[in-house]
Amino acid sequence: MNYREQLNYLLQRDVSFVLNDKVYKKGKVLIYAINDFYLYFILKVDNKQNKTFEIPVPFDIRKVGNNILFDYTFDTLSRGNMELYFKLQSITKEKSAKLYNTLLNVIVE
Repeated sequence: MNYREQLNYLLQRDVSFVLNDKVYKKGKVLIYAINDFYLYFILKVDNKQNKTFEIPVPFDIRKVGNNILFDYTFDTLSRGNMELYFKLQSITKEKSAKLYNTLLNVIVE
């Protein structure tokens, strides 16, 4: 499946964006957009408000069972190039970079 098919699967579904075993965002996906290097989701949250949620485009998106996994890991980015992998590992992490070398799990409820 390509990116759009994976993202279309999330439309009109209640989802939880889970990062490091913590719910990052939760709501019903009304629509998404891809602009430059970001994914934008409009979520309908419990209090019936619409919230915009933006994340960088992941290096890979794959379906695992009923869930979608957004992969931001260096292993996926380097695609087996060990020299690139070790150079990426040497970059210092900024405190505000929550998705740095992680997996974001989108759990479909």
